[in-house]
Amino acid sequence: MQNKETYYHNLNDFYRNVEGQFSTDERNCIQACIDFVHEHTQHSLIFHNTTCERLATDIAAKLVLLQAEAQTVCAGITYPLLHWEAPSDDSTLKLPAPVLTLVNNTSKLSTIDTHYLAQSSINDNQADHLRKMILAIVDDPRAVIIKLIEKITWLTAIKDDPCIDKTQAGQVAMKLYAPLASRLGIGILKWQLEDLAFRYTEPTRYFAISKGLNMRRQEREDFVIEMKNTITERFTQAGIHQIDLSGRAKHIYSIHRKIDRKKVTLEEIYDSTA
Repeated sequence: MQNKETYYHNLNDFYRNVEGQFSTDERNCIQACIDFVHEHTQHSLIFHNTTCERLATDIAAKLVLLQAEAQTVCAGITYPLLHWEAPSDDSTLKLPAPVLTLVNNTSKLSTIDTHYLAQSSINDNQADHLRKMILAIVDDPRAVIIKLIEKITWLTAIKDDPCIDKTQAGQVAMKLYAPLASRLGIGILKWQLEDLAFRYTEPTRYFAISKGLNMRRQEREDFVIEMKNTITERFTQAGIHQIDLSGRAKHIYSIHRKIDRKKVTLEEIYDSTA
């Protein structure tokens, strides 16, 4: 099972690398959904430099990282096509009914999302109300997870798009989506949303911290994994086998909050990994 994010070039690349994690029936379902996307996509850009297949690949990759079951992965693969390009209703009959239901639940959330992104600002009370509304509208939290992953891909893609108000996008992500990920207990999505939101709402502070770190986030995550493996090996050599080690690389927004809370400089923060 994966323990860190992997970039896949397209859905076929994704499938080749993860098929061993699923049963034969699950692989057949995933392959059928990939074939469905390839058959019906118009390869149009749904947002800045992002096609349906690119979004589907990103969603599927994150779902596998979260150890989602095959049905959710199938919904993640087909959601971008069905939501953004909307092929004929007859064609969707090829998809398993549970997958189609999950896709439809995910699409319901876009109406709320579009409404609030069109506003000039969003206050804390609105954000809290909206989070409750999102959880009430769909009866399947997997739909919310797919939506959160879509939002991460969108926030990443718009960084070079001059037509989008990135400050507003960051505010919505920080007040709405990151707390929603936290409420669902999905730390990896919460951290990514917070960092992207922080980048857009306070770019000067974001890049100051980013440049001040000695290692990029992926390098820091690899360092944590290496240290955990080394410590585990030392315990094993000493005859101690039942140990539970945990560690992670702190993300930029959490470092920013610690600097503010403790009134210190970045150089005084010694635990950017913990």
